[in-house]
Amino acid sequence: MDAPGATRAESRAGRAPVSAADRQLVALTDLLQDGQWTTGAALAANLGVSPGDVAERIDRLRQDWFVDVEQEDGRYRLRRALERLSVPGVVAGLPARWRDGIKIGVAPCVGSTNDELIAGDAADDPQVLLAERQSRGRGRRGRAWVSPFAANLYLSLAWGFAQQPKHITLLPLVTGVCCTRALHRCGVGEVRIKWPNDLYAEGRKLAGILVERADARGAGCRVVIGVGVNVFMTPAQAGGVPSQWTTLEQVAAARHMAAPSRNLLAAHLVAAIADGMVAFARDGFDSFAADWVSWDLTRDRRVTVLEEGRSWNGVARGIDADGALRVEAGADVRTIHAADVSLRL
Repeated sequence: MDAPGATRAESRAGRAPVSAADRQLVALTDLLQDGQWTTGAALAANLGVSPGDVAERIDRLRQDWFVDVEQEDGRYRLRRALERLSVPGVVAGLPARWRDGIKIGVAPCVGSTNDELIAGDAADDPQVLLAERQSRGRGRRGRAWVSPFAANLYLSLAWGFAQQPKHITLLPLVTGVCCTRALHRCGVGEVRIKWPNDLYAEGRKLAGILVERADARGAGCRVVIGVGVNVFMTPAQAGGVPSQWTTLEQVAAARHMAAPSRNLLAAHLVAAIADGMVAFARDGFDSFAADWVSWDLTRDRRVTVLEEGRSWNGVARGIDADGALRVEAGADVRTIHAADVSLRL
C-alpha cells in the first residue's frame, strides 16, 4: 500500500506463539523490571514455584537472554530498570496520519521479526512487528544479530508497493535516510550512514538495516524492512560482538542528554519509514538524495572492499543511479553492488 488507510485502526500482539519456557522468563523479568531488590522467596511466591526454580530461571535470563541480573544475599535485581515495549506506547508516539494506517504488534520473543512478517498475511500491510528479543535475528549477508532482551530495538515493517519502484535496489539507502531522520528528531544528530545499510555515530556502529523482498504481486512487490538499533546494550550483553559499536545511551550521554524512550523511538522510526515508502513510490530517490549526500559516511573515504574472497583498497566516490557504491581504485572506478566494505579510519 502506498498511502495510509483512513479506516484501518487495528493493533494486535505478535504472531508467533510464545513457548512455555519463554513465558516463564517473561514473567520473571516483569517482576524485576523496576530495578529494585526483590528476594528470591518473594519471586517464588509470585510465580508459584520454588526458590530453586527461581535461581535456575535467573541463570537462564543471564545466559540465554543476556539480562544483567545482580544477586546479593538471596535477593535479585536488574542492574537497569527496563522500559517494556507496548502497542499503546508505540501508537501514542505516532503522528495522527499513521495511527489508523499501520497495524502494530509487539511480541516478547520471536525467532526473527523479518521472518514473522515475511510469513504474515500481505492483506494486513502495512504492518509492524517489534520484539523484545530475537533468537534468530540476522543482519546483512546472513550474519547473526545479537538481541539481548529489552536492551535494544528490533523492528520490522512490511510494505506493499502497488507498482514496483523503478530503482528498488535503492530501498536500503532510502531506509537508512529515513532512520537517520528519525534519530535526528530524537536529538541524536551525529548519525551518519555507511553504505549500504549501517548507521554510525562517532565512528561506531549504532544500527543496522535489512531489506528483504517478500513476494511479487502483479506489477507491484512486497518488502519487509528490518531495523535493529543499539539502545542500552552493555558489552556483557553484546556477547563478544567483534565490531566497534555504540549505543544511543552512550551517544546521548556524550551530549549530556538522556536516551529517548524505546517506545517513542519505535514510533519515530515507524513514521519516518512509512513516510519514506510513500515518498519513494511517488518520487523515487529524489526526495532522499540530498540527505544521502549529507550523511554519507563512506564518500571520499578510503575503504577496503572484500568480495569473492579477496580484498582491495580504494576511495569511495558516492553511488550510482541504482545505489551501487562507486570505488576509485587507481585509474579505474569500480561499481560495487554487493560486498563487505570497511572504512579505513
